[in-house]
Amino acid sequence: MLLQRAAAAGAWVLVHLKSGDPAYPRMVLGKFGQHSAIGQTPAEHDLFLQELWSVDDLGNPIARVDPSRGMWVAKAEIAEIYFLDDDATRVSASLG
Repeated sequence: MLLQRAAAAGAWVLVHLKSGDPAYPRMVLGKFGQHSAIGQTPAEHDLFLQELWSVDDLGNPIARVDPSRGMWVAKAEIAEIYFLDDDATRVSASLG
């Protein structure tokens, strides 16, 4: 139910990745909406975010990645997922 409501209304999602390689981002921020996807069973699932934003080291949005083609995140690479306020400018405040 949470994911269905988030997809219908649209939600910001901050994903902390397990990657320890400095060449790859540790966090990704994206828009989870009607063109996003995630499994609905209790098992772990991959995640597809329909819109991707670059973030600084604190998770604050910098800019939308254009052209936006979305991003697939493998379940094995996800450390944590945060569903945030619908205002991307308040991401870091939401994480407290």
